[in-house]
Amino acid sequence: MARVFLSHSSKDKPFVRRLAEDLVAMGHEPWLDEWKIKVGECVVTNVERGISDADCVVLVLTPDAVSSGWVEREWKAKYWNEISQRRTFVLPALAKACEIPALLQTRKYADFRKSRRAADPVRVATDALSDTKPALPAERGRVGRRLAPGRRRELRARRAQGGSPPLGPRGRRRRGPVRACGGARPSAAAAHAGPLW
Repeated sequence: MARVFLSHSSKDKPFVRRLAEDLVAMGHEPWLDEWKIKVGECVVTNVERGISDADCVVLVLTPDAVSSGWVEREWKAKYWNEISQRRTFVLPALAKACEIPALLQTRKYADFRKSRRAADPVRVATDALSDTKPALPAERGRVGRRLAPGRRRELRARRAQGGSPPLGPRGRRRRGPVRACGGARPSAAAAHAGPLW
């Protein structure tokens, strides 16, 4: 189902191991450092790869995790993808009462404080995990409009082959420059410059 990076403090390892086992039992693929990093391998490189390959980061919140600069770097690396791709990638999981980071205070979290086994709160988190499959980020065409993925591929292929300018809405070939915002007419030189693409 989902590739899940488990961001946590090493002091919370017993809880995180149980959480990882429960995620495996539910069909997910958790990334846990002691499972994925072999002796002699570069820790930083493997962690970086684990974060970038993950569909989401489950941030295990405890006082030790919140005070850890390493944990902060892990989840914030994925957090910035949320802004560019407009999807949720960081899933907070409260394991012990602590101060929640400011960027996550408005989010609903999976509450693990009342459960000895992780399975019950994981069911809450798996609703979010089922929606974390990566999607193509919205691209903008040169004139500022959003394009459907199939249309993007078609335009790229046509441009790569040096073909004619793309067709506008209703299948008509676009002629001349597009007017600037506010409807201002382009200069005479721009009017003879041809299409913008």
